[in-house]
Amino acid sequence: MIETVNREAIVEMLREGVVRVKFTKKDGDIRDMKCTLLSSHIPQDKQPKGTAGPIDESVVRVYDVVPEGWRSFVLANVISVETE
Repeated sequence: MIETVNREAIVEMLREGVVRVKFTKKDGDIRDMKCTLLSSHIPQDKQPKGTAGPIDESVVRVYDVVPEGWRSFVLANVISVETE
C-alpha cells in the first residue's frame, strides 16, 4: 500500500480527469477502478445534487466511469493512484 495517502492530492487529481485507483475492498478483494470527480465525465442525470452530509475524511466518494455509478474507497486501503 501507499505509505502516505494525501486526500487533497487525490481529490485534486480526480477533479482534473480520470484516475485509476487500485485498493483493497472490505472483503479483501483488490479493486482496480477508473474514476473521476470531473463533471464533464459524469452524465447529467448522475451529477451531485445539493450538499452532502458530514464528510468522512478517511473515505473518498467518486464516479466510477466504467459501470457508470458512484462508488467510494477508504484511503487507508489504497494501493496505487495513477492518472490516465
